[in-house]
Amino acid sequence: MYAFAQVLPEMNLSVSPAMNLMIGAAFEIPGAVLAIAVGMVLSRKASAIISLVGILVSTVLFAWGASLITSKKDASFWVEVALQIGLFSFKTFSAMLFGLVYTYSAEVYPTVSRAMGSGFCITVGRLGAIVSPPIYEYLYEWTHSFMAFVYVMMAICAIDIVLIAFLPYETKGAALKDYVDEIEPIKDNARG
Repeated sequence: MYAFAQVLPEMNLSVSPAMNLMIGAAFEIPGAVLAIAVGMVLSRKASAIISLVGILVSTVLFAWGASLITSKKDASFWVEVALQIGLFSFKTFSAMLFGLVYTYSAEVYPTVSRAMGSGFCITVGRLGAIVSPPIYEYLYEWTHSFMAFVYVMMAICAIDIVLIAFLPYETKGAALKDYVDEIEPIKDNARG
């Protein structure tokens, strides 16, 4: 989110950077609605993977368009459209993931520790939001391009997709537990 406000002014787009950011913020609303709709139909893990794939594809689309526009190799109308689609779909899928992750974090913890567990997840997310701008600035200073940060974000997204597949609990449709001792231990697939 921090990077968009830094990158968009470097581009000569038909829509101002401020308007792009405002429209992008509006695209978070369909993301919240999409999180509800997809979360009601698919498992929490599948929903999160879909939103992460959406974020990854959006980031690739934005990066492709931005690299062509900033290098002046191709500033055609369709490249700008691709960049805008990448930007707005990134905001949509990010809002979707936000809702799904916080729903999962509230469901995975038993009642006696739900507030603490959800709070911990929110705190880790906030720490990520705190360290992202300095990381962006460091990578920009080191490489003189915003693309290094974009590549790091794509790599993190790809790693998250794989890690979510290995989450031990699926909470969609499961009865929420009240106490820790009600949670079934994770079974080792090697031992059966």
